[in-house]
Amino acid sequence: MTASEPLLIEVRANPHPIPSLLIPPEIVFDLEATCPYCQAPSAAIRRHGTYERQDHPAQRYRCLQCQKTFNAAKLPVVRELMHQVAWRLVELVICEGHPVNSLAATLHVPEKTLRQLITAIRGYLAVNLEVLQHLPHEQNRPREANPGRFRTVFMDEGFIKVAGVSWYLVFGVDETGQPLFAELLPTRNAAAMKACLDQCEACLGGLDVVVSDGHVPTHAALRRWPHPIIHVQHIHSGSRKRIQIHEITPLPGKKRAQLVTLILHNASLKAGQESIVEVQQRTVQTPPLKAGPLRRAKKKFRIKPPPPPTEVINQVLTPPRQRPHARRQTRNKRGGKKWNFHLRMDSEGQGWEMVALEGKPEEKPAPPGIMERVLGILTITREVFGERSITSNRAETFNSVHDRRVRYQGRKTEIQAQRDLKAWQAAYFYPWGAQVLLRAQEFKVPLTIVRALLPWAMVGVELG
Repeated sequence: MTASEPLLIEVRANPHPIPSLLIPPEIVFDLEATCPYCQAPSAAIRRHGTYERQDHPAQRYRCLQCQKTFNAAKLPVVRELMHQVAWRLVELVICEGHPVNSLAATLHVPEKTLRQLITAIRGYLAVNLEVLQHLPHEQNRPREANPGRFRTVFMDEGFIKVAGVSWYLVFGVDETGQPLFAELLPTRNAAAMKACLDQCEACLGGLDVVVSDGHVPTHAALRRWPHPIIHVQHIHSGSRKRIQIHEITPLPGKKRAQLVTLILHNASLKAGQESIVEVQQRTVQTPPLKAGPLRRAKKKFRIKPPPPPTEVINQVLTPPRQRPHARRQTRNKRGGKKWNFHLRMDSEGQGWEMVALEGKPEEKPAPPGIMERVLGILTITREVFGERSITSNRAETFNSVHDRRVRYQGRKTEIQAQRDLKAWQAAYFYPWGAQVLLRAQEFKVPLTIVRALLPWAMVGVELG
């Protein structure tokens, strides 16, 4: 080899285990070597002996300009291949949910080595999730508000079992489907929902509309909200398909809030539909939530009292015992006022007509300003959902994707499950930012895994 000839390093990839990808059984190509320290060209690099490895001897190189030695793993081209392989591992294991043991068996690589690498990448992505959420870049899906002017959060809950213990997956997503808050909590009471809503408000810079199911603690947390807010509830219980829209307005200087509730069918806002909207207006209490860490609720064991002794009642000698009459259990009626309105949508779904229906003679008619207030609530709801159905919930889509992609089998603690959940959010929803962070961290991928996963990493690379 003369001084003018470039030094070429041969890279040989293992056969690809999946024939459906139409990759040749063996890939061999040459890479022009450059010094990783001084960026000297390949003409200034010479071979500098070998050193023993577990499987085969490895070649060492020496730069004539900076007089430093290095191996093939430190070359820039090989490091670029390592970044591609590391990201392909993230896509296979973290994003798509492939088990590590089956992947190691398919690629014929040591399972322990592969698992240690995946665990290090998961921990790094989980720690930097908040950095990715606030990383501005045009290739990241931007976190924007609704097509209108209202900041909306879609909330839902799930059930996860980790090491035999049940946990609640509480999450809230924005209009684009990106998670604002997703965490495993031991309980889903009003305090937990309040913490979730506070995190969502911090991400969006405010909160105008919340969409959820009929979860009672979520509505209880919104009653204590310091600003006016609209809560859209999807009621799944019963045979009626109905929607409840609450406008919660806190009263200044009081621990109360004014609640205006609209009960309507889920197809009431579609074009050409006629329906009856039930409107309720009342004042509710807003006691403060108990501060403190979220803890799992303890089970209360109640000891039943022993049954009373049986007595033999003789009508002649012993008068019959007078037993108190059982009180009739009546449901407490909620205070407030109630009115019914007839709503008719036009054929294009852009305008509507509302007429107050006459109630019973003893009932008072609707006040003059209630109809304008109801029309304002319906206008906001219509703008939030747009052309979608009013029953659509982006949080349910997030939950279905999470159930298909994230696996918690084998996790011994809740900390490991939280780490996997955050790492999946970082890799699945912020792929460009995750690649940038992994490239900056420079994870050292073993050459055995690089040779096995190199064809997979080059599937999406255009060569020309």
